[in-house]
Amino acid sequence: MQDAGRRGVDRRGPFGYDSASLFGENPDRNTRAGADRGAAVFRRPALPNNKSAEKRMRTNEIRADRNRAFRSRLRSALKKVRTASDSAVGAAALREASSLLDRAARKRIIHPNKAARAKSRLNAFIGRLAGS
Repeated sequence: MQDAGRRGVDRRGPFGYDSASLFGENPDRNTRAGADRGAAVFRRPALPNNKSAEKRMRTNEIRADRNRAFRSRLRSALKKVRTASDSAVGAAALREASSLLDRAARKRIIHPNKAARAKSRLNAFIGRLAGS
């Protein structure tokens, strides 16, 4: 969910949708006129019909936020390896990135083959950096 301090007040309800646009109080979100300004036509999200579905929506949102943060951390670590100026700095960054890649693969945030491919390419990059 959005922080209240960042972009105004968070008006989304407990299931992650904006109730004003859901019920037609915000014409920019649910009309074709709003689509002309770049906004997609608003589609009402599926609402839960029982308690387990409500909980599933809550946990999905929590996990999506956690995965988003982890993926961002992973991308930053990969970028740190790619922008390394010498092999010593690159090797230290590679250890951190390899650990994060393995963890992401284990948690299925990324595909295990993608993690292996990324580790292989980063190792080759650090090898070229050490050789030059």
